[in-house]
Amino acid sequence: MNAETISIGNELLFGDICDTHAQTLGRFLSSHGFVHARHTNVRDDVEEIAQAIREALARVNTLICVGGLGPTHDDLTREGIALALNEEIVNDPGVEHELKARYAARNRQWNPLLEKMTMRPKSALAILNPVGSAPALAIAIDDKCLIALPGPKEEFESLLFGRISQLLASRRPSHIVTRILRVVGVPESNLEIRLGDLMKSQNPTVAPYVGKMEVRLRVTASGASNEVAERLAGETVEAICDLLGDDVFSTSDQDLAEVVVSLLKHQKKTLGVGESCTGGMLGARITSVPGSSDVFEGGFITYSNEMKAREVSVARYDLSKFGAVSDPVARQMAEGVRRVLNVDFGIGITGIAGPDGGTPEKPVGLVYIALASEEGTEVQELRLSGDRDLIRYRATQLSLDLLRRRLLS
Repeated sequence: MNAETISIGNELLFGDICDTHAQTLGRFLSSHGFVHARHTNVRDDVEEIAQAIREALARVNTLICVGGLGPTHDDLTREGIALALNEEIVNDPGVEHELKARYAARNRQWNPLLEKMTMRPKSALAILNPVGSAPALAIAIDDKCLIALPGPKEEFESLLFGRISQLLASRRPSHIVTRILRVVGVPESNLEIRLGDLMKSQNPTVAPYVGKMEVRLRVTASGASNEVAERLAGETVEAICDLLGDDVFSTSDQDLAEVVVSLLKHQKKTLGVGESCTGGMLGARITSVPGSSDVFEGGFITYSNEMKAREVSVARYDLSKFGAVSDPVARQMAEGVRRVLNVDFGIGITGIAGPDGGTPEKPVGLVYIALASEEGTEVQELRLSGDRDLIRYRATQLSLDLLRRRLLS
């Protein structure tokens, strides 16, 4: 079953706010067994709203509109739906009674503008809003379904994951199970080659999504029952893990920092970090994980050469001879952190994140990461692409992965 979504509002098209509802709707529809075929943004214009609705309903049997259900002059979704369906707009006495009672209970004054929220296209069912005022609308049109939701985030999500979820469950063609695997260190094109026929499977489907120095694999299975769908998804996840091995760092959509913290806890190991070009980003990613204080002792942001020498004992001679961005300096940063903080693992990162500071010998994107432990110190030279923030993030991602693989081995 195909579905489309329409977000309504000038503020979206003018770039004043980001349309995060589109992402939420995509995930929601996928989890309910619908193919999210298209998303459209429309201005606050009755004719354009009506035209977008007509075109969408000609293509799919489920349409969800978001926004434009409030009481102001530019809230025009009701009018757009009525025009698209050639219906009149009528007052809903039940909604009016409920809204007036709510306003009275909160000691808020009712005014004529609010009457707009008691109106609906004649064939629509009004669904009361549990956390706001504007009701949602649901309309059955032969075998098609049109739903309109208010735009404020709390109201939108409360209705979508509540009454609308229940409503769409009755239209769901089958039970759907989705699993997210996350892969690091493998380009998307290489993944497709390694996974072979699994990427062509129709049930379950395997869809790759490129992230920042990782690829997500969405495995979606459908079946006559939830048990059947779970089994199909599980078999495909197992097959992917067999083919990719340790390149899969999560089969439950965990961030790499979460996985590393979990492994450190399980092995009762501790970690410290020394960062230069990443400026604390690695420590921030680790400490964003609840419970990381059990394994993370802390770190140093040694941005200058003086800080590298004074705080983590990098030899001044090596800083002068090899430069701050070098194998010996990254190595000494990791070893110095491990020694100063008395931890099992020390990570050192130094590099050139840009956009300035690069040379032909040491270009922007050159990063050295080092991991020190009782087994010795490993240093990797990286040539990373992207803007400043992306280079820094990729450096933290590969540092975490270096530690993850050491813990697994």
